[in-house]
Amino acid sequence: MTGAGPLRLSILEIWGLEGGAEGDPSAPSALVSSPESALAARPILESLRLAGEYAEVVFANLPEGLLVLAPDLTILAANPNFLETFGLTLEALRGREFSVVIAADEVAERARAILAGGLCRDELCCSMGAAGSGPRRPVQVTLVRTDPAGREARLVLFIEDRSEQVRLQQALRESETIGRWTFASAFEYAAIGMALVSPEGRWLKVNRALCEVVGYSEAELSSRTFQDITHPDDLEADLRQARRMLAGEIQTYQMEKRYFHKQGHVIWILLSVSLVRNEAGEPLCFISQIQDISRRKEAEAAWARLAAILEQTPDFVGTAAPDGRVLYCNRSARRLLGIGENEDISTLTIADGHPEWASKIVLEEGIPTAMREGTWEGETALLSRDGREIPVSQVILAHSGADGKIEYLSTIARDISGRIEAARRIEQLAYYDPLTGLPNRALFLDRLQLALAAIHRRGGRFAVLFVDLDRFKEINDTQGHEVGDWVLRELAQRLRSVLRQEETLARVGGDEFVVLVQDADQVGAAKVAERIQAALAEPLVGQDQAFGIQASIGIAMYPDDGVLPGSLLKHADLAMYRAKAEGGGFRFYHPEMSIQLTRRLELARRLDRILAQRELQLFYQPQVELVSGRLVGAEILLRWRDPEWGWISPTEFIPIAEERGMMRRLGEFVLEKACSQIRAWREAGLTLPKRFALNVAASQLQDPHFVTRIDAILEREGIAANCLELEVTESTMMAEPEWALEVTRALRERGFSFAIDDFGTGYSSLSYLKRFRVDVLKIDGSFVREMLADRSDHAIVQTIIAIAHSLGLKTLAEGVENPAQAERLLALGCDRAQGHHFGRAEAADAFARRWLATVPSAFGS
Repeated sequence: MTGAGPLRLSILEIWGLEGGAEGDPSAPSALVSSPESALAARPILESLRLAGEYAEVVFANLPEGLLVLAPDLTILAANPNFLETFGLTLEALRGREFSVVIAADEVAERARAILAGGLCRDELCCSMGAAGSGPRRPVQVTLVRTDPAGREARLVLFIEDRSEQVRLQQALRESETIGRWTFASAFEYAAIGMALVSPEGRWLKVNRALCEVVGYSEAELSSRTFQDITHPDDLEADLRQARRMLAGEIQTYQMEKRYFHKQGHVIWILLSVSLVRNEAGEPLCFISQIQDISRRKEAEAAWARLAAILEQTPDFVGTAAPDGRVLYCNRSARRLLGIGENEDISTLTIADGHPEWASKIVLEEGIPTAMREGTWEGETALLSRDGREIPVSQVILAHSGADGKIEYLSTIARDISGRIEAARRIEQLAYYDPLTGLPNRALFLDRLQLALAAIHRRGGRFAVLFVDLDRFKEINDTQGHEVGDWVLRELAQRLRSVLRQEETLARVGGDEFVVLVQDADQVGAAKVAERIQAALAEPLVGQDQAFGIQASIGIAMYPDDGVLPGSLLKHADLAMYRAKAEGGGFRFYHPEMSIQLTRRLELARRLDRILAQRELQLFYQPQVELVSGRLVGAEILLRWRDPEWGWISPTEFIPIAEERGMMRRLGEFVLEKACSQIRAWREAGLTLPKRFALNVAASQLQDPHFVTRIDAILEREGIAANCLELEVTESTMMAEPEWALEVTRALRERGFSFAIDDFGTGYSSLSYLKRFRVDVLKIDGSFVREMLADRSDHAIVQTIIAIAHSLGLKTLAEGVENPAQAERLLALGCDRAQGHHFGRAEAADAFARRWLATVPSAFGS
């Protein structure tokens, strides 16, 4: 029988973790068959393998005998030295109770005392042999419990054959009768170190074995004391025992201590000391027996390292008997299960540590598979005493004895709560919008694909609604993204509340939502759109203000408007743009929308590029005083000439700029370029009109930083505020009247004048009109155009002039095309006018040549 078999059992199977040679299917490295389980078990299995291989080498060569006992004193393992010393075989020992097969006085009693919770270690001298009438040998037995913390114990017995020491002691006792030569021979050729040491500690005589242990020759030792080579941490204990012996308190003592080898390394020895006295009772010398126990100490250290590995690993490690009784749990296992450090686990079973569903998997699948194939792995859960289920990746190993029977089961489990949560978060990030919690575009397309597959099987129709919030960017720009995010969350919740369970809502962009309505025709889709509009009818109240939100909705029907997810979304998007361009509401898709949208998208792209390149142009249209015909102002108008498409009307590109959130950039561009031009004209010595008028969009007026930006531009260009007249529409002023009041008040304090553009086309309160403190009311050209032929338009113009004068405001009529209109306006009391009759809008150079060199009369020109 080789040493490897019983040794492997004694070191590793005591822990329930068998490790074989390379390629052995029972080896820990071969017991993990998936990357996931490998990841879970690799750290502990690798540590166990290394510790096991190291310990095998050490234990296989121990000169002492070694036994491993279970708590009931059943023999689990024995090393080769023990078997050879007592002429036994492993098959005759393993699985049998110690006292049945081994005769040893007091050993069983001492073992039970240690296992019952006494000392972790004990030593005794006794005789030992195979049970029966066979011979016994004198032995020194060291008993070591493997878990000092009081858990399920294993007992390791180190058995040192003391036959040689006893023989020598006997020889010493008989030396006076059989002659000094007999003692000298026994002393010199003893298998263990022997020494005669003076009471002061000098080496008087040493044998060959001792010299081999410490590396010194007898001559070198004779000039030293035992104190010289004793480790300083052990010296005081040795001297204390020697003093007690000299004082007659004890007859002999034994201790483990450390010597320094001549080469400098530390060796462990077992020291047994007795004292020789003369006839008068005076001490003559110490007789010391020194046995090198370094290998045994290395073995104990290996045990300690192995135990530390198991205790410190963050993974759950445990062993159990084949019947399910728990034998061992490491610290991590106790923590996960909620078991106290010193709590008895002998009554626990495998089922106690798992929730019912996981226990069923382990007991009905895991353990039978492991017992049949050696290993099983899977994902289960542990059950903590506080009721928490802890998901784990679990490996179960079955360990067989020499007879092929399963002796132990071991398990390694790793908490995968973090991995599961990470996977959930990844899925959430991949398929759900983090702001609203709604499905995102990817998940919506997946559900749309499922809907298509279902329709192909059973037939039917469904609708895709594309919902875009109107003017939402203004909220972000003026109130900040934090408020904008709040609005989106509240809107998502409101939309959820009006949609049915089978109607899928998703967020696919900043302020864009889509709805999948299953089994719906155009009537059903329209009803859903109406529900959405009704949900948005009431303002959102929060963040210390109220937000009126409207939406434009485009609808595409399957299969009429597309049979693929991408085409359905695209066509619903096109229909939404048509709805937005026509003032909101909802629209169904029609094929001609694709052509129109293509141009709008290309216009948006080109506008963004040309705005970034600052290549838009400013034109100037004169404003004249009707009484004198002299130039009193000019309106600054934005013009765009595309190299490919030619002149593009503001009525086409301004709505796109508003829709795409470009109005702030456009407004700042116009202001900067206008101020720069005014400064250039002044520096050229030209005579300028009193004011230049420019339009201000609603998004600019609602921007909390609008005033600051205007201040910065005027300061940079060196232009006074009283050179500029800001034109705002009636609807712009009334959108947020209180905020508009604050902004206009701040700008008037800086010197700006204000005009209300297109007055009469919207609705405004006269009380607000008075509070706004505007300077000019501009009469919309649609009234002026037909005022000579239409009594209603004439009356409206007359009324606006009267209202303005009653409020102390000037009036300016737009769109004056002929002398008759100009003369009638003058007769009604209108103050100023602009239109083709007086002059078209012109580029800066042309305007300067005609209007700024001299100040001509408008009438008769």
